[in-house]
Amino acid sequence: MKDNTTENKEVGKQEQDKILRKLLENKEEIAHFVDKFFKYRIKAKDIERYNGKFVTSYGFKVRESDIIYKIKNTEIYIIIEHQSTVDYRMPKRMSEYCICLIDSRQTSKSKFYRAPLIFPIVLSTSKTIWDAPLTILQEEDNNYGFPALNYPTYNLVDIQKITTKELLEDRMGLTLAMALEKQKTKEELEEVIEFVIKRGVNEYEANCLKIILENSSKIRKALGEEIGKYKKIMEGDGDMSNFEELYVELLEDKYNKGLDQGISQGISQGISKGAEQIIKQMIKNKMEDKEIIKITNISRKELKRLKLEVEESKIA
Repeated sequence: MKDNTTENKEVGKQEQDKILRKLLENKEEIAHFVDKFFKYRIKAKDIERYNGKFVTSYGFKVRESDIIYKIKNTEIYIIIEHQSTVDYRMPKRMSEYCICLIDSRQTSKSKFYRAPLIFPIVLSTSKTIWDAPLTILQEEDNNYGFPALNYPTYNLVDIQKITTKELLEDRMGLTLAMALEKQKTKEELEEVIEFVIKRGVNEYEANCLKIILENSSKIRKALGEEIGKYKKIMEGDGDMSNFEELYVELLEDKYNKGLDQGISQGISQGISKGAEQIIKQMIKNKMEDKEIIKITNISRKELKRLKLEVEESKIA
């Protein structure tokens, strides 16, 4: 009988794979991804998907990589393999992918045949730092002077070595998914989602965020019913005309929950930093004073002070 914990982890992995696969199938995402992490500038219009299934000529085994792209009118290929856990077999697996790809492209028996140029990438969203070797390791002792073989070396993108700030500098779905996967607590997830929403999203970003919210069991489990608020903001085929109203509604809801959990006590003793930020956001969204006072129970004197700080920040 399968352990529930193991089964849940497997379901979570499949959902994460589904999210990233959807995003990796977008040529704009791939072009941006390769430029951001490896500084190779390619245009989305210049690449095309390539069949990732190979039947080897030795043993008829099928090998399948996550995503393979081909630069049009060339023999240049990009292999992207997503891993949610560290896989110490990856050097061998990636070597197999490269050999299978070479084998699938060798149509000539001429001695002048040139193998395709392959750029293999592993995208790691593991909770731990990727410490698997980047190529097949060879015996170094007692090698009798035999030269080492040059096995393929894959290129690594490890989210544990990239800051959330760096990932959120982009306005792409793939880096957003990576940023959310990196967060460990409900509060961290909320902070990232609200940052993205508040800075403003275009239609493409809104659709990417909807895909992530709808398919991530990790986010659904962490945010519970609150996820409905975020999805509501993303609805309307990218129409952000009601964004401010919905965002304020989200802040009100979060603030009221905070009051129920004891923030009211903190207000009577002096407004907490978290409460200040929420009230300042309400001021920026031009909510009426009476509404802010009704929702937060703040005094008029404290509200006046915060409004002055908001105005001063605009001048600065």
